[in-house]
Amino acid sequence: NQRSARGLSTSTAIRSLGTLSSWNSPRRRIHHIRDQHKFIHESHSLRGLSTAATSANDDDDNAAPYSTAPRPFEKLMAANRGEIATRIMRAGSELGCGTVGIYSHEDRFTQHRYKADQAFELSSSKSPVAAYLDIDTIVKVCVQNGVQAVHPGYGFLSENASFAKKLEEDGVKFV
Repeated sequence: NQRSARGLSTSTAIRSLGTLSSWNSPRRRIHHIRDQHKFIHESHSLRGLSTAATSANDDDDNAAPYSTAPRPFEKLMAANRGEIATRIMRAGSELGCGTVGIYSHEDRFTQHRYKADQAFELSSSKSPVAAYLDIDTIVKVCVQNGVQAVHPGYGFLSENASFAKKLEEDGVKFV
């Protein structure tokens, strides 16, 4: 046993590793993500590729972790629910866009509502699915709150041409 040869007992070895919660602390994860970003940036530089994510000081904890290019939109709405909406919002955040979510009354405690910078409840008088298919209400929320682009995710309104047309008429881009 190598631990015994070095004079470490099993309990000492476990204590020296630290607890699982300290390994998964937010600060540790931030440093891990930053290190991954730095590795990707350096490997792209070595291969002569450009990266959008650059900062003046890569060692700075407050450095922008993603692109410093101009934002494509100030506000991006995820016109969907659940994991799909969460992924859209994450992508929007990585691009520096404000994110907007919509939710039905039944989804008021779900993750996608809390991941958005702003979230708006759709009509509670409709069924959960019907609320996400209510084009007029979704477009009204966009116009009233300065949303510049809507990503429909998949399903629901993603293949609805009248939704894309209605958004275009009101000056909102369909992503």
